[in-house]
Amino acid sequence: MFDILRRIFDIIFPPDEDNLCVRNMTPKQVRLLYHLQSKKSTHTLSDYKSKEVRALIHEGKFHANARAWLLLNVLFNMYLKQNTCSFDYIIPIPLSNARMRSRGYNQVHKVLLARNLSKKVEIETGILKRTRNTKPQTDLPRDKRLTNLEKAFVVTSPSKVTGAHILLVDDVVTTGATLSAAKASLLPHSPASITCVAFAH
Repeated sequence: MFDILRRIFDIIFPPDEDNLCVRNMTPKQVRLLYHLQSKKSTHTLSDYKSKEVRALIHEGKFHANARAWLLLNVLFNMYLKQNTCSFDYIIPIPLSNARMRSRGYNQVHKVLLARNLSKKVEIETGILKRTRNTKPQTDLPRDKRLTNLEKAFVVTSPSKVTGAHILLVDDVVTTGATLSAAKASLLPHSPASITCVAFAH
């Protein structure tokens, strides 16, 4: 019955290519997209050049696609299972208040919540706040991306950061400016370690 209704709906409202790609993808196929790379102290889990990865990121970020969140969670759990480090907090890169109101969700946070993580780690959204609505990094040339993020993050709970092992998570990394700026705001509060991860590069 559900399949019939979906076919009718698809005829009336044809789904776009990314939506179809995500709909037809399986967790097994997503695991094949996992390709861990490390560059400048940032770990990336897959290649954004892949059509499937782009579809997952795009659908999760701009269309609140719960299946995309779930499948990206598969990638993230693979990283956690293979990583021998233990973390006190996972911090998704925060959105500005304006973008949060406009979008209605933080896509990285949604991925982390899509299903249980393979390690018991507290997902913390209260430690790090975005202080202003910066321009999207993809809209800027490389030399403007770092200055765009100057003082864009503030730590609201310094006592939690001190001595803590922190995992900072973003969706896509290009120059790494966003993760670097977030990390720089945490470092003065003496964390034990900060590891940066992005779903794709």
